[in-house]
Amino acid sequence: MQNKKQGTHLLIAGRMIKQFITTARTDSIGTQDFGLAYFFYRYNLLFYN
Repeated sequence: MQNKKQGTHLLIAGRMIKQFITTARTDSIGTQDFGLAYFFYRYNLLFYN
């Protein structure tokens, strides 16, 4: 059950990241890196606290 739950969370996180990359197709790779880091940070707050 824990595995299935985590899989769902990863799917959601993956979707958010994909969405971010699509919307923020910026000139600078640094912005994308920051965005990914931010999403993983938020993701960990949501699901592991």
